[in-house]
Amino acid sequence: MFGSDCPCTTGTAATCWSVIKLVALNQLQLSAEVQQKIYLTNAQKLLKLKIA
Repeated sequence: MFGSDCPCTTGTAATCWSVIKLVALNQLQLSAEVQQKIYLTNAQKLLKLKIA
């Protein structure tokens, strides 16, 4: 599950934690399946969300 409490509202600041984390995750070259779990599926399961 991926999340951030970054106060940056644009996602473009050099110190934006969301951008820094996304760049780091992308550098890991994870499979599409693992990326899907990190970005969405784990949160859906944990929070019992149903997204169409």
